[in-house]
Amino acid sequence: MGQGENGLGCGGSKRETDETKKGKEEKVEDHPYAAHIEYREGVAHQTGLPDGCADIVTAAQAFHWMEPTTTLAEIARILRPGGLFAAYDYDSPPAIHWELDRLAQEGSLRFVELVRARGLAQSLKIWPKNKSLDPLRESAHFRFTREVLLHHIEQGDAARFLEMMQSSALSHQFQFTEQEVGFGRLRQAALQHIGSEPIPWYFSYRVRIGIK
Repeated sequence: MGQGENGLGCGGSKRETDETKKGKEEKVEDHPYAAHIEYREGVAHQTGLPDGCADIVTAAQAFHWMEPTTTLAEIARILRPGGLFAAYDYDSPPAIHWELDRLAQEGSLRFVELVRARGLAQSLKIWPKNKSLDPLRESAHFRFTREVLLHHIEQGDAARFLEMMQSSALSHQFQFTEQEVGFGRLRQAALQHIGSEPIPWYFSYRVRIGIK
C-alpha cells in the first residue's frame, strides 16, 4: 500500500480565502511530487474520503478551528490501523526581538477587544483546548498520544515578517484597520529590529501526535 497523506487546513473551517487557496496551489506546481498532490474542498468532520485511505493526517496551524469530537472521529475513520494524526502549531511571532513579541501580544489583545466591543464574538468558533493533547486522549480513537516540541531556524526580512503577521485567518474575516490594531507600531519596530536584510528567525513548534 502506498503512503497516503491528508492535510486538514483552514479550509476545513471555511476560513480559507480564494486568494490563499490559489497561492497554495501555485506553490505546489513546482513541488517534485506535484502530480500526487490534490486539493479537495470540504470540512474537517466530513472529508468525503474513503475509510482507511490515509497513513498520515495532519492539521497545520488549524486544529483549534475544528470541533474536536466530530473531527477526530472523521480522522480516525480515514486513517488505516497504525496510521498517524499530527496537529501542529508554531508560536507566533517567531523569536526575533523582545519588542516585536511585546507589540504582537498587544495587537492580539487589542484585536480581541475590538471583536468584543463590536459584538462579533458570536461569529468566532475557536477551541483553544485543541492546542493541548487532551482532545486526542479523551477521544479514545488513538492507542498512543504524545506531544513533541520542535525548533527551526529560518531567515527573513522585515517585509516577510509583516506579511506573516497580516496573514492570519482572522485578519481575512474582520476588516479592522491597521491603526485600530496598532499595526503601525509593529511595522516601525520590524523595520528597526529586522530591516531589509534577512536575519535568523527562531520558530518553536508544538506537535500533538496520535497513533490509531
